[in-house]
Amino acid sequence: MAQLFEADYQGSGSALTTGPTKREDLADWISLIDAKDTPLTSMIPKGKDVGNMFHRWSADEYEATTTKGFKDGKDAVDAADASLGNAVSHGAAYAPFIQSHTVNREELSNYAQYFRRATKVSPLATEVTNPVGGKNLLAQGIAKKTVELKRDMEASFLSDNEPLKETSSTPYQTRALGQWINPAPSAGDAAVPADFKTPGASAVDVGTATAAGDLDESLVQGVLESIYGETGSSRTYDLICGTKIKRAFTNLTSTLEGATDDKSAAHVRTFNQELGNTKFKNTITVFEGDFGTLNIHVDNFVPEVVRGYIIPMEMAELRYGMLPRVQSIPNSGSGEGRIVEAVASLVVKNPKGFGKFGSA
Repeated sequence: MAQLFEADYQGSGSALTTGPTKREDLADWISLIDAKDTPLTSMIPKGKDVGNMFHRWSADEYEATTTKGFKDGKDAVDAADASLGNAVSHGAAYAPFIQSHTVNREELSNYAQYFRRATKVSPLATEVTNPVGGKNLLAQGIAKKTVELKRDMEASFLSDNEPLKETSSTPYQTRALGQWINPAPSAGDAAVPADFKTPGASAVDVGTATAAGDLDESLVQGVLESIYGETGSSRTYDLICGTKIKRAFTNLTSTLEGATDDKSAAHVRTFNQELGNTKFKNTITVFEGDFGTLNIHVDNFVPEVVRGYIIPMEMAELRYGMLPRVQSIPNSGSGEGRIVEAVASLVVKNPKGFGKFGSA
């Protein structure tokens, strides 16, 4: 009698073996492939199932601090009584206000997005062709489409996409980092509450769309200071950035003394390093400032070369609605085909703890 065993699930349609694909295995592989080229989707924590295409979570913040004392023997009073004064935590008689601990809690939301890639191999290509790199053309196609699926996810999460609900003419679209880390994000069904928008000082312009000429140490320190002003924490962040942002950080270590627009003027280049051998090294991968440290990762899928996102990784999540999987396409004679697909959403738990560089 035919029977299905766990062993029948070994192997993956993306390799040179056969058999159904384990969803968890493919999701892990998605995280590992192209790790250097797609740092965001490789490093970001994986959260719980989204539950629905439109999903929500809570964000909170503390009340302002007070330096006033309280009088002995005073009962706590209802903060709703306007006659007691309008201080944050004190009534007119220095009695503590009774406040709901959810007074500053708001709800954030996003849509999940459906990602798909497909491949098919004709009967003649399968049976007659003897290509370089192996005979199993379908497996090669699945492996390539899986990498392309991850690249699609990377580019989508780093883009300026606004959240969209599916309609007869528009598919679901997840809110991307360009909209999450934005002092004036788009509205709509997944609007960001006013109290949780990224402050303007944390999202700054650094030049044109082709050169980050305005990025200097003072500007970087200012963005980190703004984030510190919101979170009160000096910590390590990951900076996912384009090529010009990376070069601008490297250029912080060297200067052209006396540089002017006059090309005939003599320039003296000063290095903050020893040139004791024949190896020339000029790169920066970590920036340590007064209010935090940036681990710099170049990413080819940011929407512009002067874009950079300052991310506290534990404050972001990739949530799946459908783990990456391989599905068969019905074969009516045209050949075997496969679809590689996933449903995922980008969750930013509190946009006030993030920062951004961009073009003017």
